[in-house]
Amino acid sequence: MPVKYGVIGCGAIGQRRHIPECCANPDSKLVALADPVAERVAELGKKYGAKHYTDYKEMLKDKDVEAVVIAGPNSLHAQQSMDALNAGKHVLCEKPMATSREDAKAMMKTAEKNGKYLMIGLNQRLMPPHVRAKEILDSGKLAKRWRFGRRLSIPGRKGGRWMGASRGSSGRARRSWG
Repeated sequence: MPVKYGVIGCGAIGQRRHIPECCANPDSKLVALADPVAERVAELGKKYGAKHYTDYKEMLKDKDVEAVVIAGPNSLHAQQSMDALNAGKHVLCEKPMATSREDAKAMMKTAEKNGKYLMIGLNQRLMPPHVRAKEILDSGKLAKRWRFGRRLSIPGRKGGRWMGASRGSSGRARRSWG
């Protein structure tokens, strides 16, 4: 039987990734959406045939929801994740996990206390090019690694493109904003 999901946060990442990917996966079923923007969540609920809520805490009371994707603002990740875990739901939280180390630790303790899974959406490490790069590096077929960087372009950030952090030989992260 597929896992029945609710998605908290119907902004860009929810609409572009989590909602459609949940619907496309035969092992998942989208059953509920929560977002404070009433028109947006109602429209998406109708489009995907999911119940919709403007208060995520109301969605967490829904017995049909077995797992929750946290896809809202970073500052809400910790509280929404802990609320979902305390409501007996498994959680996939979009990155970053939390805005403080203390909140991240509290999230892990809450998952453990409730016997529920908490996973952070570090999806890039599962992408085929990155998995292959790791395999090549681990094979020992290349010379000693001196520097390995990556650049990730995401269209639409601040009217332009955002390039992900890369690490130089000094080990310090660099960011370039385009």
